[in-house]
Amino acid sequence: MPAAKDWRKFCEEFVRLGGTLSTPNGKATAAAKTCGYSDPTQSAYRLLKKDQVRELIVDLVKASLAKSCETIPSADEILLSINTIAKDDKVYPSVRLKALELLGKYRALFSEKLLIETPRRIIIDDHDGSNLTTLGSHA
Repeated sequence: MPAAKDWRKFCEEFVRLGGTLSTPNGKATAAAKTCGYSDPTQSAYRLLKKDQVRELIVDLVKASLAKSCETIPSADEILLSINTIAKDDKVYPSVRLKALELLGKYRALFSEKLLIETPRRIIIDDHDGSNLTTLGSHA
């Protein structure tokens, strides 16, 4: 029976390969092979049935997701990077042009803006109808 240390190595390799408990898709066998198990297919099958191994895989996947979320840049960081590229004279002109295009889209510089004017009619009434005043067109 493999030691818990070997289980951890298997689990780390399984997660690194992108394996999930719902769809192992051969990742478990590949992980067992990498870890040096004599019968990788059978070993992977047995390991994935163990609660301790499954819990460790879940923990490793959660840790991996948390780590990847930390590396996703914020909207402000993305805009700052695009702005830096747009202003950098050492960057290829096509790259600068794309950065400027993205900034223009962000600022909605290229969208069609239609100014629609509708005639307004204001009626001022003193409630008894004796002093009715109409301002604007369509009298």
